[in-house]
Amino acid sequence: MTTQSNHSLIPFKFFSQLCGLIAAGLGVVAIVGWLTGWRILSGIRTDYIPMAPNTALSFIVLGISLCALLTERKRGLTLSRIGATVIFVLSLIRSTEISVNINLDVDRWIFQVPSEKLGLIPVGRMALPTALNFLFASVALFLASSLKRRWSADALTRVLAGLTTFIGLAFCLGYIYGAPLLYGGTTIPMALNTALSFFVLGLGLVINNASHDIAERKRDAEALRKAHDELEVRVAERTAELAKANEALRAEIIERRHAEEALRESENKFRDLAEKSIVGVYLIQDGVFRYANSRLAEIFGYTIYELIDKRGPEDLVLPEDWPIVEENLRKRISGEIESINYDFRGITKDKEIIYVEVYGSKTVYRGRPAVIGTLLDITERNRAEEVRAFLANITEHATDAIEGIDLDTNIVSWNRGAEMLFGYSAQEIIGRPHSLIVPKEAQEACRERFKKATLEGSVRAETGRIKKDGRGFPVEMTLTALKDDRGEHTGFVCITRDITERKKLEEQFRQAQKMEAIGQLAGGIAHDFNNILNAIIGFGNLIEMNTREDDPNRAYLKEILDAGERGSHLTQSLLAFSRKQIRDLKPQNLNEIIKGVEKFLMRIIGEDIELKTELLDKDLTVLADRGQIEQIVMNLATNARDAMPVGGDLIIETGTIQIDEEYVKKHGYGEAGIYALLSVTDSGSGMDEKTRQRIFEPFFTTKELGRGTGLGLAMVYGIVKQHDGFINVYSEPQKGTTFKIYLPLIESEVEKTASTMPAAYPEGGTETVLVAEDDQAVRKLTRDILERFGYRVIAAEDGEDAIEKFMENKEDIQLLLLDVIMPKKNGKEVYEEIKKINPGIKTLFLSGYTANLIHKKGILEEGLDFILKPVSPKELLRKVREMLDR
Repeated sequence: MTTQSNHSLIPFKFFSQLCGLIAAGLGVVAIVGWLTGWRILSGIRTDYIPMAPNTALSFIVLGISLCALLTERKRGLTLSRIGATVIFVLSLIRSTEISVNINLDVDRWIFQVPSEKLGLIPVGRMALPTALNFLFASVALFLASSLKRRWSADALTRVLAGLTTFIGLAFCLGYIYGAPLLYGGTTIPMALNTALSFFVLGLGLVINNASHDIAERKRDAEALRKAHDELEVRVAERTAELAKANEALRAEIIERRHAEEALRESENKFRDLAEKSIVGVYLIQDGVFRYANSRLAEIFGYTIYELIDKRGPEDLVLPEDWPIVEENLRKRISGEIESINYDFRGITKDKEIIYVEVYGSKTVYRGRPAVIGTLLDITERNRAEEVRAFLANITEHATDAIEGIDLDTNIVSWNRGAEMLFGYSAQEIIGRPHSLIVPKEAQEACRERFKKATLEGSVRAETGRIKKDGRGFPVEMTLTALKDDRGEHTGFVCITRDITERKKLEEQFRQAQKMEAIGQLAGGIAHDFNNILNAIIGFGNLIEMNTREDDPNRAYLKEILDAGERGSHLTQSLLAFSRKQIRDLKPQNLNEIIKGVEKFLMRIIGEDIELKTELLDKDLTVLADRGQIEQIVMNLATNARDAMPVGGDLIIETGTIQIDEEYVKKHGYGEAGIYALLSVTDSGSGMDEKTRQRIFEPFFTTKELGRGTGLGLAMVYGIVKQHDGFINVYSEPQKGTTFKIYLPLIESEVEKTASTMPAAYPEGGTETVLVAEDDQAVRKLTRDILERFGYRVIAAEDGEDAIEKFMENKEDIQLLLLDVIMPKKNGKEVYEEIKKINPGIKTLFLSGYTANLIHKKGILEEGLDFILKPVSPKELLRKVREMLDR
């Protein structure tokens, strides 16, 4: 709709808004009357029924909603629909309340109206005609505020708006003529100010709907006029186009006549030239040869008479190549292209496959489109080129370096693989001696290989080569002597392959085998040592329990227990190195672990070393054993301290890194994924490459005798591998060292745990416990501890003995305490046998091997109760009591 049309509707909108404001104002006046007690405000006259409070609120909402509707904005329309919906629901509830004679007390939901009456009529409640008229008005307002209005909705809006106006007017006239409708008796009538409000509100809706209709008609008229103008413009443009096309058509007819005359003139010249040509000449129209010279017929083994008007190109083309030929013919016939040159495979009368090259273009023959061209047999040339191209392609795209070398050992050819391997382009290297890429120490051996290849034909060896930047690297090379047709040597071909990665993998494999073998040994030693330590610590604790605080021997006993604890830590180191240490894997924030160990590190490294931590500003959640990660950091910090005897900087950093397949392939370790990165850097003395290669070997140390066991970094290596991570080290002499540890990131939240270790010995009991342990000292220790705290103990020395003693005392035994690894029958087999007899028997397993190892080997199922040796008396008693109390 145009601006002028919008201006013409302003009076209608203003009047509708005025009606909405009057209706809302009458509602506000009535509310004020109820709030102040001025009956004249709520009912016009004191002897007239007043407007109910809910009715007044409804007029305020509908009046404001009508004003919001006239803004024609989306927010206003939404507000209008909300207001209409609220009043519809309220009036529907009131109508239902009156119609079915139930009392929902709707009129008292907001206002507590007085219980007075005007005659017999109750005051302050919405009348039935009022509720019904609110239904009509709210539906009319909701339909008028719809974004997409249809003719049926408009018609219903007009009817409901008119009905609202009529009902309001009717009740007003009733009051004017002294005959108010439904006035009298006990029926609640419509108040006079209510009727006036309905009349004004309905009139506003009627005028709004009328203005909408006027606007729609004006928009339709504007659209029709615009379409008419566009149609006139299109007709004029089309007329001009037709006139231009007629002119072009007349010019084309004249040009075509001239071309036909020229064609007839040139046909005779063409025939003379074509018949004497040494290449095949043809003219194709309607899919058949209209002309073919003798050479074309000879190439395909036909006579001229067998071709002309009898056969077409499809008969002479190999079926697999026909789609290409057909498409090229179509393009020329249609005029998409004027001329073309391409190759295809033909087939002769004798079914022999030949290669041909075609030059063709579009022409006109007897007034219609045709194709004319020449054809050359290139079978022999093409086959030779295919062989040469195939061989050249193999050489050029080979990943290995392929060099052509003449008899003077100068380089005469250099493939792409050689460029990538050595860094020289073909232009830089061709013509220069082969010795340019051979290390000085290997040149004599290289000369001998040339002599040997000349005598034996080929030589294969592993040697070294030099890149353009001077870096040496290992290669596997094959040198082959070349001969011509007469058997004389013409040069050499050398195929070279970089075996750096293979050498690295071989070294890694040897290192892994060595570490695995030593790990097996360390794990076995740790298992046996655990039993010894269990006896030392356990009996020591029993002695401590019986020793007075002032006993002078108590200090010696404490030294024995401390030595046992140190032995236990050494055992854990061995297990960590062998990757058999027990792991308490939980989601842990790597940053929090570093923060927790930071103060302790400052005491370890001393005051002359400055500790700096640079932690990523977001959580780095990894599945880890917190104690083991702390152990890694402390071991690396200790090594850094020893590398900086006169002080320096120790920097601990965290971050994240995305490792892809390309990174894994380049570095030879790790798996693709997102990792948390822990870097520990010192400014110490650093190390040379030879030392760097050996630092993770067990018992390898550069420290003087008596300082260090050589297990620190081996233990770090083992812990990192246990956590499915990997570790790398960067170092140069006098330039410091950086360890980088990569641990897989996870999305789980960090678990918060609290220590559950008891401070004192737990209470004992009188229950009967079957203890199965093959180590005599550990068996005696366990028995003594349990009996000291009141338990009855039945001891067995192996698996079969345990089953026999259970059968003898099955009614009394309440707990099984089983060593996992025992002779004759292991702990799991004993448990399975006894479970058949007593399915609910409580069982606690013990072992010097860790839970993750015995679970991995299938010795013990997940979910069974397990405790690791060496175990302190407190922990053993606590676990036994916990099992029995379940």
